[in-house]
Amino acid sequence: MPSRLNLPRTSAQNRRGPSLPEAAGRLALAAATVAVVVGPICAFARILHAEGPLAVLVSWAGFVALAIHVSANAGEKSPRGIAVGAGVAAAIAGSLGSLATLAQLAAANRSLAEAWLTLAREGYAFGFFSYFAAELYALFLIAQAILFARRRWIEFGLAFSASLALIAGVVSGKQILLAIALIFAACFFAAVGESRHRARRFRSASAPAAAAIILSLVFARVPALNPLARVSPPNFGSLIARVAPSFPLLRDVPGYGIGEDAESMPRAVYRSSRAVFEARGEPYSVHYLEAARYRDWNGVAWVRDTNPGIPVTVTRLRTGESRPTRTLRLTLTDDFSPTLPLERDTGEVAVAPGAPLGVTANLGFGARFEPSARRGFFADFVRGPVSESAPTGGARADYLGGASEKSARIDSLAAELRASTEGDAAFVNATLDYLTEGYTYSLTANSPGGTDAIEYFIFTGKKGFCLYFASAFIAIARAGGIPARLCEGYRVTLDEYGIGRITGNNAHAWPEVLVDGEWKAVEPTPPYREGNPFARAGKRDIATQRQLAAIFGKDQNAPEKSAEKRSLDGLVASARNRAIAAIAAVSAAIAAMALLCVPRSAAAAARGDARKLVRKYARSGVESPEKIGWVEWAQKSARAAENDSAANAARLAAERMIRLTFAPAQADKLASRRRPHRKMGRRRR
Repeated sequence: MPSRLNLPRTSAQNRRGPSLPEAAGRLALAAATVAVVVGPICAFARILHAEGPLAVLVSWAGFVALAIHVSANAGEKSPRGIAVGAGVAAAIAGSLGSLATLAQLAAANRSLAEAWLTLAREGYAFGFFSYFAAELYALFLIAQAILFARRRWIEFGLAFSASLALIAGVVSGKQILLAIALIFAACFFAAVGESRHRARRFRSASAPAAAAIILSLVFARVPALNPLARVSPPNFGSLIARVAPSFPLLRDVPGYGIGEDAESMPRAVYRSSRAVFEARGEPYSVHYLEAARYRDWNGVAWVRDTNPGIPVTVTRLRTGESRPTRTLRLTLTDDFSPTLPLERDTGEVAVAPGAPLGVTANLGFGARFEPSARRGFFADFVRGPVSESAPTGGARADYLGGASEKSARIDSLAAELRASTEGDAAFVNATLDYLTEGYTYSLTANSPGGTDAIEYFIFTGKKGFCLYFASAFIAIARAGGIPARLCEGYRVTLDEYGIGRITGNNAHAWPEVLVDGEWKAVEPTPPYREGNPFARAGKRDIATQRQLAAIFGKDQNAPEKSAEKRSLDGLVASARNRAIAAIAAVSAAIAAMALLCVPRSAAAAARGDARKLVRKYARSGVESPEKIGWVEWAQKSARAAENDSAANAARLAAERMIRLTFAPAQADKLASRRRPHRKMGRRRR
């Protein structure tokens, strides 16, 4: 064996760790990988005036990008567990974020998306939907971060340009940008990989695409052949509304979440405390604001009224102009809304100076804007004489219900109430009283499928929310010969300062009946007509109790908790917090121990021992193996060693490092041995 062996700086030497310039380069690449994801997200959110937890989105995107970089660049110079762990972390975090974004996409209201796009193309995009658009853009950037981390600069540039042009084209509505995005996508496909593999990839991708197109056409023509036709997709909107009813993407009219939409007659509603409008008017006044009317019941749901309603005059306020005192001002606090509900006695709607140009207003259907009104928009409802002619002949019969609404049990009940009263007004009051005793107000209704929901509610379930009480009243009133219709919108009571916040909790449904030739609103829902609004609600119905408390305040009749009970609750809460903190601390300790106790591979242990010995003998004047080679380093270190055991350790370390360079497989076996080895000098003899 030669006296000096200068090893090339290859695998074994590099495995000891990168030099300072290499470490700086890796750090710069990691920072650049995070920047190419986080930077565009922040710029996108700022341009569209996004409002949402941007720090959460940026942190998630930055973490995934960093994990992708570590997984792509932690090669043979690092322990294998680092690359695998980073790849698993990136996959889990990326998958969870993607699923959350796709769930939001499935639950988002389509009309909300259309309204946001309209405003975005006019340069007025803002709000949470802009934040949601930033989430979608982040998914594109995460996919491109893989190319950037792998140093595939050309492919990354093409993919980044394609996604940027696509997003800009969709938001702005400019076809030229979509065409540019298609060109960049084609260039990206042509640039990926080697030329000899492109045709094969094209064939492998075109086969499933062609099959999907053919099957889609077949299933569109013959739906019975579709195996998924009978499979109901998960209702993300209902799930998100149940967990987070204030989630902005569920915006609907009326209210947030799933409101009392009579066209679907839901069995449950999930109310939100997020403000939609702010009302200002006379202190302690009660206002019913209509946004929709319904006339016909088909046994399953209500059908909207075909009567367009009485047109209302629309005027525009000048800057600084005020209106008479008999005015209710409604200010939009939501991002935007295409409809503004109106009161029944509104004679004029005076809109703000910056209101959309297209405004139409009809009693019972609200004021509608084209494009949608934006946050901060306000309108004054000026009261005036409103004359709505009573329907006669066939029109009157339409509000008495068709043959499909007839029910022998409801007819018998109406006849019984009629027999005990005199006149329409007395019959209406008797019907209201009937729907009070024995009925429970709840945001969840007992209405099994396959039955008439109204008839079941009146005689069997006797549990539901305002839509069920209003529908039951209309059915009984019509059976008693009184025309009636259903209204939806909001009910709000102003405080002592004449101010009221209209939230999803204020979404409401009520009937209107034709008495003495005039349409009059009545209130059959118990919490709104009794002195104690909590009297007809279940004590353990938390969602209903929370909604009533948001509207009427705390239940004054609820028994106060004793001092012992409050003390016990405090102890339970404190114990729960301590338990959570203890679990978190133990979990962190376990994770730290797991990281510290991960066994190193035999080769990694050998390299670590060699580095320690090189530093030890460097203090004795022995040059590093990089300069003199491992053989000469072993000889000089053995002469400088304090005893034979230390000399043998230096020789063994040099032998292992030589084997790691030229025979890694044998070196792993050698390094894993635990028995003492023979001296290098004896082996040479």
